[in-house]
Amino acid sequence: MPDALQLFSPWLDATMTHPAIAGREPDPMLDRDRLLAAARAWARDRALDDPLISPGLGDLDGLPPTVVHQGGRDLLAPDARRARRSLQVRLYPDGFHDFVAAWWTAEARAVYAEVARAARG
Repeated sequence: MPDALQLFSPWLDATMTHPAIAGREPDPMLDRDRLLAAARAWARDRALDDPLISPGLGDLDGLPPTVVHQGGRDLLAPDARRARRSLQVRLYPDGFHDFVAAWWTAEARAVYAEVARAARG
């Protein structure tokens, strides 16, 4: 088991049933219907609410210290907010899905700095 985890915009619930997802303004990176199709293909014979498919619906208490870096505009943000009881969630209000890939933005640089500090101990 690793000493810690740093997750960037994770997909914690493939069911896409969180009530806040339906009312969100369009995500520039993600589409709910396409995500559901991808989830069904990934899950194959498993139910979408199986924790092996949707880890946010399972017991996360056995994980090492875990920090989630999530954009506030990300379609997946409501599930990250719900996971706050088990994970440390850093929400970047203006961040879109996988905003850390936009290395030139202030939000991404803040994440890189935090991850570097954590890695150094």
